[in-house]
Amino acid sequence: MAAAPKKTTTDAGTKAKHTGILQKLNPIAKKINARLASAAKMDDKAYDHRLAAALELDAAKTQCGKSKINFKKWCEDNITQSYETVRKLTAVGGAADPQKALEDLRGKNKIANKKLRARKVVVSRETTTATEKSTPFSRITEGFKAIPDAEGANLVKAQAESYGLAVVTAGEAGAARKAKERLTQGALVQVKAIFKLATAEEKIEIAAWTATQIGAEFKDGHESTDCSIYTIPEDVDQAEGDLEMPDFLARA
Repeated sequence: MAAAPKKTTTDAGTKAKHTGILQKLNPIAKKINARLASAAKMDDKAYDHRLAAALELDAAKTQCGKSKINFKKWCEDNITQSYETVRKLTAVGGAADPQKALEDLRGKNKIANKKLRARKVVVSRETTTATEKSTPFSRITEGFKAIPDAEGANLVKAQAESYGLAVVTAGEAGAARKAKERLTQGALVQVKAIFKLATAEEKIEIAAWTATQIGAEFKDGHESTDCSIYTIPEDVDQAEGDLEMPDFLARA
């Protein structure tokens, strides 16, 4: 097994030189961190602090390059900001017009932040919409849309019965409403409405029954209903009051 090569005097000198450079860069790192911390407070001098930090970073990068020190690693070890931020500020510090470069960077950041906020709003809306679509009510509604009407109606009836309810058709509901409305009207109106719904034979039977209720005699000389005759017996005491024939029983 070959022995490890011995460190030469040159390697030792290079290491010592690097150590010395790093010691000189430490105060620069502290200044940069202090500038960036002040800029983060967004006070009146934030712009000046950020510009000064950019110039310091460019100077540190130049020093690292001359001393063959990895600038990215040095930043990651010594600068509190992310390297992406450091990289952008370093480019500003090394620009021909650092002030203009910083203004351009600020403009780009504003646009990027605006787009980021817009994306967050869209994501928030999509999340809200997805949450709304996942409710039990919405899932049941979608399920009803996916099955035939007859199956949906049977399912509704079954579920209604489990809650002690009954499901009726629109026609049945309409008839129930009309019946309820008739109950609030007078008896004569109700009788007329029912009489109109009866067949010809049923109307004759109703007329005959009504005649007996008022003490009149019902005579039918023909099979048709237009020859029905009503007579008042002679033994009815007219003194007690004339008997009035209801309109719906009067012959035309």
